[in-house]
Amino acid sequence: MIVTTSGRYLVEEMESAILAIAAAGKARQVRAILIDLRGLERPYGFMDRYKLGELVGLNLAAWPIAVLVDADQVDRGRIGLTVAKNRGAQAEMFISEAEAYAWLRQYQVPDAPDLAK
Repeated sequence: MIVTTSGRYLVEEMESAILAIAAAGKARQVRAILIDLRGLERPYGFMDRYKLGELVGLNLAAWPIAVLVDADQVDRGRIGLTVAKNRGAQAEMFISEAEAYAWLRQYQVPDAPDLAK
């Protein structure tokens, strides 16, 4: 399942958004989720990253999560990713779309396109 973001909805309605992603994942019986944050409007701070990581870990731990970001969205400590993993998520962050899909392919996600070609 691919989730794309735009504007500030994910930051402003974080819990609702993550719960909606979890509900869609369950309903569609997906094997993995790619969350594309490149359209997320900046800025967002440390606590936004922390809370997002916490919600991902608590609600999306049933699936491998590839998070796709722009280079300017990566914070040094990768706090959101660290918190998500500490809460049980199997998640990785990628700047390259091709690398994100390659990582998802290890979970035998049949619709993950091979962008390396």
